[in-house]
Amino acid sequence: PQNVLVSYTGEVKLIDFGIAKAATRTNKTQVGVLKGKFGYMSPEQVRGLPLDRRSDIFALGTLFHEMLTCRRLFHGESDFATLEKVRKADVPPPSKLNPNVPPEIDRIVSRSLQADVDDRYQWCSELADELDNFLAKLRPPYTERTLTNWMQRTFDEELEKERQKRQIFAQFQTPEDVLAHNEQQRQELAAKMGLAEDYDGSDQD
Repeated sequence: PQNVLVSYTGEVKLIDFGIAKAATRTNKTQVGVLKGKFGYMSPEQVRGLPLDRRSDIFALGTLFHEMLTCRRLFHGESDFATLEKVRKADVPPPSKLNPNVPPEIDRIVSRSLQADVDDRYQWCSELADELDNFLAKLRPPYTERTLTNWMQRTFDEELEKERQKRQIFAQFQTPEDVLAHNEQQRQELAAKMGLAEDYDGSDQD
């Protein structure tokens, strides 16, 4: 989940691809060693079978399930226990944990999380089309603008702080301006913490 970001403007972004690519250049994966976060693997990945796009669909289904239920889907007391849960892929419908989830979403999530790759969506576009069809039936319809408005209402205070920071940073012309700003911030923090104004930053008992 921490690799999926939603911006204040409602844009959804995936991160860490560059890190993963750099890691594969400098490290060779040992035979029999699993790479990745265990709770977001697919059953075929746990079994050491060949992987394709359908493994990503399973991982996406895992995230979708967790978003709907606000709890981890595959989580055991140990890594082995977690992997065993993934391997079995015995997944309850989201509505069992969240009665607000409609049957159509139950069906979409369930198909995404089938243990057999042939029973899943074969392409992400198929999954996207079914979600689009569901959203189109909502009244009022849920669009990208809906998400944008929700993010901006929910994080209004954070957005205002970001705007204030940008106004301050726009005034910086030299490295000295940055240093002076940092010093001012340090003094304000020291004052809030009740430290002496002449504190020089050195360690004292």
